[in-house]
Amino acid sequence: MDVPSAAERRLAGRGVIIHDDEWPDIARPEHDGFAQIIDPGDGSLRVNFLIRPGTGPEDRAAFAEWAESRLDRFFEHGPEPDGWHWVEAVGGWQLWTRWMQMPEL
Repeated sequence: MDVPSAAERRLAGRGVIIHDDEWPDIARPEHDGFAQIIDPGDGSLRVNFLIRPGTGPEDRAAFAEWAESRLDRFFEHGPEPDGWHWVEAVGGWQLWTRWMQMPEL
């Protein structure tokens, strides 16, 4: 079993676990990760981070860093800066990500 990254351990300390066993059927082939913040209307929020099953440890660590930063930005600035989408059917916001190789400068 791989050792969780520092970011994944920090998220776990906040009660947020990254799952790789609940990949949604609505995912497109280019999606590598999924974030969801659900507001059940009782003053609490439920946070879900899902990563594509079979993702290697380095990409999982990068996803954990991304997830942690998106969560912090959501609570500091709201859903707009990162483009979270409100989905009425689930009563919450969703955000997808994918890995991209950027060109060298």
